[in-house]
Amino acid sequence: MKQVVQIEPNVLGGTPCFAGTRVPIRSLFDHLKLGYSIEGFLEQFPTVTRDQVDALLEQSSQQVHDLKLRPGVNLDSNAALAEAMDEELVNKMRAPFRH
Repeated sequence: MKQVVQIEPNVLGGTPCFAGTRVPIRSLFDHLKLGYSIEGFLEQFPTVTRDQVDALLEQSSQQVHDLKLRPGVNLDSNAALAEAMDEELVNKMRAPFRH
């Protein structure tokens, strides 16, 4: 599978972005939260591909499933879920940069 998320210290200060772009991953979730469609997001950010968005959503879905299987993780609120997913995603994406 092609890399979907890229974290580069010299690109937006290490903010997780769609690979090959300067578009923060967070912007997709912010747009969806505000009611935008994926197509609307892609129109605003033409450097991001539909395949990248689909792959990211699939990875996020898998992370939610994995979190549900971990004892002690409270997913009763959207904030808790977002926080847990953000932490998991950032930790997974930063792993290759840790020495």
